[in-house]
Amino acid sequence: MKILIAEDDLAFTEFIKKSIEKFGECITVDNGAASITAFMNAVNNNDFFDLIIHDIEIPRINGLDAIAIIRQIEKVIHPQKKEKTKIIVISGHSDKDNVIGCFKAGCDKYIVKPFDIVKLFAILESLGIK
Repeated sequence: MKILIAEDDLAFTEFIKKSIEKFGECITVDNGAASITAFMNAVNNNDFFDLIIHDIEIPRINGLDAIAIIRQIEKVIHPQKKEKTKIIVISGHSDKDNVIGCFKAGCDKYIVKPFDIVKLFAILESLGIK
């Protein structure tokens, strides 16, 4: 399994990476533009990400826009790929507009910071990641 973590808080990135690296290879980036580039590179190498964990408030391109672009790439460049990449947003924003916006952009699950790591594991399991 290949996992992309897009988060600009280094300490939080390390926490997430150490918590989920047992599920597979974790690639980390610290901005939305880099998450799109990493996703494109994976697509071009036919080495798709199985999971993306993305923050909303992230430099260069915000998480909402980055997720929408990633979903568009999936539709346009690789429509034959049967299963789309699973995307979990982890954000400090709990307001309705951000949550709804992320689901409209294409996220599968949304977690509000702070959270218990057990919750993340339960969400991963609900997405079929064990």
